[in-house]
Amino acid sequence: MAYRARGERKIEILDAVIALAEAEGFGAASVRRVATHVGISPGNLHHLFESASGLKRNAFELYTERAQNRLEAENAGLPPMEQLVSYLATTALGESSGSRRLWSSAVDESANDPEFAEIYSRAAKQLLDRTADLLQIVSDGRLSRDQAYSAAARLTTFAVGITATGSASLVLPASDVLNHIHVMIGYELSVGLEGAGGYDLNGSVGAAVSPPPPPPG
Repeated sequence: MAYRARGERKIEILDAVIALAEAEGFGAASVRRVATHVGISPGNLHHLFESASGLKRNAFELYTERAQNRLEAENAGLPPMEQLVSYLATTALGESSGSRRLWSSAVDESANDPEFAEIYSRAAKQLLDRTADLLQIVSDGRLSRDQAYSAAARLTTFAVGITATGSASLVLPASDVLNHIHVMIGYELSVGLEGAGGYDLNGSVGAAVSPPPPPPG
Protein backbone atom coordinates (compact mmCIF):
# COMPACT_ATOMS: atom_id res chain seq x y z
CA MET A 1 0.00 0.00 0.00
CA ALA A 2 1.47 3.32 -1.05
CA TYR A 3 1.90 5.87 1.73
CA ARG A 4 -0.65 8.68 1.86
CA ALA A 5 -0.74 11.64 4.21
CA ARG A 6 -3.57 11.24 6.68
CA GLY A 7 -5.65 14.06 5.19
CA GLU A 8 -5.13 12.84 1.65
CA ARG A 9 -6.07 9.29 2.63
CA LYS A 10 -9.25 10.49 4.31
CA ILE A 11 -10.32 12.37 1.17
CA GLU A 12 -9.60 9.26 -0.92
CA ILE A 13 -11.81 7.22 1.39
CA LEU A 14 -14.61 9.79 1.33
CA ASP A 15 -14.43 9.91 -2.46
CA ALA A 16 -14.87 6.13 -2.46
CA VAL A 17 -18.01 6.48 -0.32
CA ILE A 18 -19.37 9.11 -2.70
CA ALA A 19 -18.68 6.87 -5.71
CA LEU A 20 -20.52 3.96 -4.08
CA ALA A 21 -23.42 6.22 -3.06
CA GLU A 22 -23.76 7.53 -6.62
CA ALA A 23 -23.68 4.02 -8.03
CA GLU A 24 -25.82 2.16 -5.49
CA GLY A 25 -26.82 4.48 -2.65
CA PHE A 26 -25.32 5.03 0.79
CA GLY A 27 -26.47 1.59 1.88
CA ALA A 28 -23.75 0.11 -0.31
CA ALA A 29 -20.99 2.02 1.49
CA SER A 30 -20.10 -0.55 4.13
CA VAL A 31 -16.69 -0.30 5.80
CA ARG A 32 -15.56 -3.48 4.06
CA ARG A 33 -16.62 -2.33 0.60
CA VAL A 34 -15.10 1.11 1.03
CA ALA A 35 -11.86 -0.39 2.32
CA THR A 36 -11.73 -2.76 -0.65
CA HIS A 37 -12.42 0.11 -3.03
CA VAL A 38 -9.49 2.10 -1.60
CA GLY A 39 -7.18 -0.88 -1.16
CA ILE A 40 -6.75 -0.83 2.62
CA SER A 41 -7.89 -3.11 5.42
CA PRO A 42 -11.13 -2.40 7.32
CA GLY A 43 -9.00 -2.05 10.45
CA ASN A 44 -6.93 0.74 8.92
CA LEU A 45 -10.07 2.48 7.80
CA HIS A 46 -11.40 2.37 11.37
CA HIS A 47 -8.30 4.24 12.49
CA LEU A 48 -9.52 7.19 10.43
CA PHE A 49 -13.29 6.87 10.89
CA GLU A 50 -14.92 5.40 13.98
CA SER A 51 -17.98 3.98 12.28
CA ALA A 52 -19.72 3.40 8.97
CA SER A 53 -22.31 6.02 9.95
CA GLY A 54 -19.63 8.60 10.62
CA LEU A 55 -17.98 7.73 7.33
CA LYS A 56 -21.21 8.36 5.44
CA ARG A 57 -21.83 11.62 7.26
CA ASN A 58 -18.37 12.94 6.43
CA ALA A 59 -18.74 11.89 2.79
CA PHE A 60 -22.13 13.56 2.41
CA GLU A 61 -20.85 16.75 4.05
CA LEU A 62 -17.91 16.83 1.64
CA TYR A 63 -20.21 16.15 -1.31
CA THR A 64 -22.65 18.95 -0.43
CA GLU A 65 -19.81 21.42 0.19
CA ARG A 66 -18.32 20.67 -3.22
CA ALA A 67 -21.73 20.87 -4.90
CA GLN A 68 -22.46 24.25 -3.32
CA ASN A 69 -19.08 25.66 -4.31
CA ARG A 70 -19.48 24.39 -7.86
CA LEU A 71 -22.98 25.86 -8.15
CA GLU A 72 -21.81 29.22 -6.86
CA ALA A 73 -18.92 29.27 -9.34
CA GLU A 74 -21.12 28.27 -12.29
CA ASN A 75 -23.69 30.96 -11.54
CA ALA A 76 -21.32 33.79 -10.74
CA GLY A 77 -22.11 36.76 -12.97
CA LEU A 78 -25.51 35.49 -14.16
CA PRO A 79 -28.57 37.73 -13.77
CA PRO A 80 -30.49 36.99 -10.54
CA MET A 81 -33.46 35.35 -12.30
CA GLU A 82 -31.17 33.00 -14.21
CA GLN A 83 -29.37 32.15 -10.97
CA LEU A 84 -32.70 31.42 -9.29
CA VAL A 85 -33.83 29.07 -12.06
CA SER A 86 -30.41 27.44 -12.17
CA TYR A 87 -30.33 26.78 -8.42
CA LEU A 88 -33.74 25.15 -8.45
CA ALA A 89 -33.20 23.25 -11.71
CA THR A 90 -29.84 21.87 -10.58
CA THR A 91 -31.42 20.74 -7.32
CA ALA A 92 -34.39 19.13 -9.05
CA LEU A 93 -32.59 17.51 -11.95
CA GLY A 94 -29.20 16.80 -10.41
CA GLU A 95 -26.02 16.82 -12.42
CA SER A 96 -26.32 13.13 -13.29
CA SER A 97 -28.30 10.01 -12.49
CA GLY A 98 -25.63 9.27 -9.89
CA SER A 99 -26.19 12.62 -8.21
CA ARG A 100 -29.94 12.00 -8.05
CA ARG A 101 -29.34 8.53 -6.63
CA LEU A 102 -27.05 9.92 -3.95
CA TRP A 103 -29.52 12.61 -2.89
CA SER A 104 -32.41 10.15 -2.87
CA SER A 105 -30.37 7.79 -0.73
CA ALA A 106 -29.47 10.67 1.59
CA VAL A 107 -33.17 11.02 2.43
CA ASP A 108 -33.21 7.40 3.60
CA GLU A 109 -30.05 7.91 5.65
CA SER A 110 -31.54 11.01 7.24
CA ALA A 111 -34.57 9.03 8.38
CA ASN A 112 -32.33 6.56 10.20
CA ASP A 113 -29.49 8.79 11.43
CA PRO A 114 -30.31 12.08 13.21
CA GLU A 115 -26.75 13.37 12.76
CA PHE A 116 -26.91 12.68 9.02
CA ALA A 117 -30.27 14.48 9.01
CA GLU A 118 -28.61 17.56 10.54
CA ILE A 119 -26.09 17.67 7.69
CA TYR A 120 -28.91 17.26 5.15
CA SER A 121 -30.85 20.07 6.86
CA ARG A 122 -27.86 22.41 6.71
CA ALA A 123 -27.48 21.77 2.99
CA ALA A 124 -31.20 22.39 2.47
CA LYS A 125 -30.98 25.58 4.57
CA GLN A 126 -28.20 26.90 2.34
CA LEU A 127 -30.41 26.39 -0.71
CA LEU A 128 -33.35 27.98 1.10
CA ASP A 129 -31.33 31.02 2.14
CA ARG A 130 -29.90 31.56 -1.32
CA THR A 131 -33.31 31.13 -2.97
CA ALA A 132 -34.86 33.66 -0.59
CA ASP A 133 -31.99 36.09 -1.26
CA LEU A 134 -32.49 35.81 -5.01
CA LEU A 135 -36.27 36.21 -4.75
CA GLN A 136 -35.78 39.46 -2.88
CA ILE A 137 -33.25 40.67 -5.45
CA VAL A 138 -35.48 39.71 -8.38
CA SER A 139 -38.42 41.53 -6.76
CA ASP A 140 -36.29 44.66 -6.30
CA GLY A 141 -36.65 44.26 -2.55
CA ARG A 142 -40.44 44.46 -2.64
CA LEU A 143 -40.84 40.99 -1.18
CA SER A 144 -40.39 41.04 2.58
CA ARG A 145 -37.96 38.56 4.11
CA ASP A 146 -40.87 36.51 5.47
CA GLN A 147 -42.54 36.47 2.05
CA ALA A 148 -39.28 35.48 0.36
CA TYR A 149 -38.67 32.67 2.84
CA SER A 150 -42.20 31.31 2.49
CA ALA A 151 -41.90 31.35 -1.30
CA ALA A 152 -38.40 29.86 -1.17
CA ALA A 153 -39.64 27.05 1.07
CA ARG A 154 -42.31 26.07 -1.44
CA LEU A 155 -39.94 26.29 -4.41
CA THR A 156 -37.14 24.31 -2.76
CA THR A 157 -39.57 21.69 -1.45
CA PHE A 158 -40.64 21.07 -5.03
CA ALA A 159 -37.04 20.88 -6.27
CA VAL A 160 -35.81 18.62 -3.46
CA GLY A 161 -38.92 16.44 -3.79
CA ILE A 162 -38.24 15.84 -7.47
CA THR A 163 -34.73 14.68 -6.66
CA ALA A 164 -35.71 12.58 -3.65
CA THR A 165 -38.41 10.67 -5.52
CA GLY A 166 -36.40 10.28 -8.72
CA SER A 167 -39.32 11.80 -10.64
CA ALA A 168 -37.01 13.73 -12.93
CA SER A 169 -35.73 10.51 -14.42
CA LEU A 170 -38.77 8.25 -13.92
CA VAL A 171 -41.79 10.42 -14.65
CA LEU A 172 -41.15 14.03 -15.60
CA PRO A 173 -38.91 15.03 -18.52
CA ALA A 174 -36.38 17.72 -17.77
CA SER A 175 -38.27 20.20 -19.96
CA ASP A 176 -41.42 19.71 -17.86
CA VAL A 177 -39.48 20.24 -14.64
CA LEU A 178 -38.04 23.50 -16.01
CA ASN A 179 -41.50 24.65 -17.07
CA HIS A 180 -42.83 23.90 -13.59
CA ILE A 181 -40.01 25.90 -12.04
CA HIS A 182 -40.68 28.91 -14.28
CA VAL A 183 -44.41 28.78 -13.57
CA MET A 184 -43.89 28.41 -9.83
CA ILE A 185 -41.42 31.31 -9.66
CA GLY A 186 -43.81 33.49 -11.64
CA TYR A 187 -46.70 32.51 -9.39
CA GLU A 188 -44.79 33.16 -6.17
CA LEU A 189 -43.65 36.58 -7.35
CA SER A 190 -47.07 37.47 -8.71
CA VAL A 191 -48.80 36.59 -5.44
CA GLY A 192 -46.13 38.24 -3.32
CA LEU A 193 -46.24 41.42 -5.40
CA GLU A 194 -49.97 41.43 -5.92
CA GLY A 195 -50.24 44.99 -4.72
CA ALA A 196 -47.67 46.04 -7.30
CA GLY A 197 -49.54 44.35 -10.12
CA GLY A 198 -47.55 41.14 -10.34
CA TYR A 199 -44.26 40.29 -11.92
CA ASP A 200 -43.11 39.66 -15.46
CA LEU A 201 -40.51 36.88 -15.79
CA ASN A 202 -38.62 39.18 -18.12
CA GLY A 203 -37.88 41.30 -15.08
CA SER A 204 -40.56 43.99 -14.78
CA VAL A 205 -42.35 44.58 -11.50
CA GLY A 206 -45.94 45.63 -12.00
CA ALA A 207 -46.60 43.64 -15.19
CA ALA A 208 -48.60 40.52 -15.82
CA VAL A 209 -46.85 37.21 -15.34
CA SER A 210 -45.38 35.95 -18.59
CA PRO A 211 -45.97 32.33 -19.67
CA PRO A 212 -43.02 29.97 -19.31
CA PRO A 213 -40.73 29.55 -22.30
CA PRO A 214 -41.44 26.61 -24.60
CA PRO A 215 -39.65 23.33 -23.75
CA PRO A 216 -36.17 22.93 -25.29
CA GLY A 217 -36.13 21.08 -28.57
